[in-house]
Amino acid sequence: MRFGDTPIDEAAGAILAHSWRANGVNFSKGRVLSGEDVEKLRAVGVSSVVAARLDADDIHEDQAAAAVAKALAGEGIEITAPFTGRCNHFAREAGLAVVDQQRIDELNELHESVTVATLPPFARVEPRQMVATVKIIPYAAPRSAVARALEVAKAANRPMVSVAPFKAMRAGLVQTRLPGTRDKVLAKAVTTPTKRL
Repeated sequence: MRFGDTPIDEAAGAILAHSWRANGVNFSKGRVLSGEDVEKLRAVGVSSVVAARLDADDIHEDQAAAAVAKALAGEGIEITAPFTGRCNHFAREAGLAVVDQQRIDELNELHESVTVATLPPFARVEPRQMVATVKIIPYAAPRSAVARALEVAKAANRPMVSVAPFKAMRAGLVQTRLPGTRDKVLAKAVTTPTKRL
């Protein structure tokens, strides 16, 4: 990725490095400048912008995030559409977050442009709660880094992030009555576990 000051006449197709808000023009950083965008900037007197251009071996942040997010996800996970180089994993239902922490750590050590953050393994989750996020830093990732991340994600033939849903189960309680045990004590021994279940 090439990054730096870009003359406005050469800015079409470049990725805006900083938000631009002035003179009625409002562009967020990360925007791929179109010919129309360049004309708007030129019309308000802009002569250059700080921008990034992808090299042939780069993958745009949204494409890279989507690919890695899909490779990580298992059962019970819903993935958001990529935005600003990020894809989030949400729980579809209540359960426990199943996270392969060793492989997450391995993936995070591959390259600085590909990062994954998760809840702790076996954290309790509710429906629509975020379980993990994939972030590409900054606007693209090297194709080789994304390929290595996908290899780590697929290496063990099991997902790196999933949700094990809670299942309704039957429970029973066995009480032993000793001579002299009061009924009040036995009743409390039923009430407390019943509340927990």
